[in-house]
Amino acid sequence: TMQEVTVRVTGPDRSDFGIIDLPGIIHNGEGTVETQALIEKYIAPPQTLVLLLTMADQDEELAKCLELAKKHDPGNTRTLRVLSKFDNFTSDESRKRAVQLVCGGAEQVLGGHAVVCRYDGAGKYNSTRETMMLKAAARKAGMEIPATRAGALALKERLPSLFAKLIQTNVPALKTAAEAHIADALA
Repeated sequence: TMQEVTVRVTGPDRSDFGIIDLPGIIHNGEGTVETQALIEKYIAPPQTLVLLLTMADQDEELAKCLELAKKHDPGNTRTLRVLSKFDNFTSDESRKRAVQLVCGGAEQVLGGHAVVCRYDGAGKYNSTRETMMLKAAARKAGMEIPATRAGALALKERLPSLFAKLIQTNVPALKTAAEAHIADALA
């Protein structure tokens, strides 16, 4: 059976939204079907902003999560691709592909975002070091990542406007659904 862990944070200085950290996709073995069903349960609703986290070095063909995101958000109107471990590439080709993914989507509201967070998998987060590493990766690929698409702090700045746009998009449908439920209850 699927079991969920829910954490609620409340208080006068807290935003009114939920964040759900879903498990990684299990490709085979016990729990494969249940894990995929759990992920789809949360990414299917049109009100959900999906932060799709993949390693920057990962081939897109190997990322099952991309397939699920496209299934539930075919127009890519609510899925933000975050490429992690931007300091760790196995080839120049994979580095260039990742930098192109971030730079190529720079004009798109939901274009890719590059993060390092903990360089070399160790140490505490250091935004200055993260910025330097992202710039170095882009330079090696012969490009420059826009500052608004680079680093955890820039991602933190991007999210409120993305949430606001998603809410604005969904309010008319939610209002119609609420009115229909009220009408059914009164009938």
